[in-house]
Amino acid sequence: MASGVGITDVATVSWTAGVEAAYASDGRSAFVTPPIDGWVLVAGVTLFGLAGSMKTDTVKLPDRIRRLSETLSTQVQYFATHRVSEAHQWVSADKGVLVRAFSIGDGEVEFDVGARTAAEKEVASSFKSDRVDEDWVLRLAGRWSVDPGKLDGRWLPRGLRGVFAPGP
Repeated sequence: MASGVGITDVATVSWTAGVEAAYASDGRSAFVTPPIDGWVLVAGVTLFGLAGSMKTDTVKLPDRIRRLSETLSTQVQYFATHRVSEAHQWVSADKGVLVRAFSIGDGEVEFDVGARTAAEKEVASSFKSDRVDEDWVLRLAGRWSVDPGKLDGRWLPRGLRGVFAPGP
């Protein structure tokens, strides 16, 4: 799985070491989990950079996720959130078909592709404001697949640490 998403220099590490690597200051490390409820999670600050500049390159992100889902012949979801810049993104593609893509940064919608899903509507209705934030994105991740914020306290096996090299 790691090579399928462009991760090289792979080593098996503990969950703690993998998460620490994903948030390393080098900005190139990634952590690939073993399957969790049928989903493999890939974490790393480099993944947020897949979108490139929030002002110029975000339209490339949905196509990258679509192509990855086509290459892997499966459903691929992407979630990113950055509290400081208030940038939040999510994309879902299934076997090469873009299902949904949304990105907002500093209150400005960068892209909004596809119809809002029932899960998005459900999450939106549970908040008192229309403002998207990190909790909003994590809650959506939980509705679509796995909420990584709820993995604390769970027995977490070893995963793979490596270097993420996003494609063009």
